[in-house]
Amino acid sequence: MRKVGVEVVGVGALKLTGFLKELMQLNNINFGSLYTVRTLKENLCYVAADYEAALSKNMPASFEITGEGPITLSKERFQTGEILFQPNIGGV
Repeated sequence: MRKVGVEVVGVGALKLTGFLKELMQLNNINFGSLYTVRTLKENLCYVAADYEAALSKNMPASFEITGEGPITLSKERFQTGEILFQPNIGGV
């Protein structure tokens, strides 16, 4: 496939969850388990139509995790999905 200009990048759901976990740790957001991070990814994260414009906005959202309370994410919400389009920011 590389001969025709297509390259396979190993980015899947587990890589997205791991990247969100790293972003949360960098921003001192506490979480109980990888299951918590996955739940946040599935409920709060999205892909921004214009990544650069989204970086300049602050649109926090919260999700209540049973037994842990509400957890609020801001820019992590769209930065997680951006590694599908810019794998280098996720270390891929």
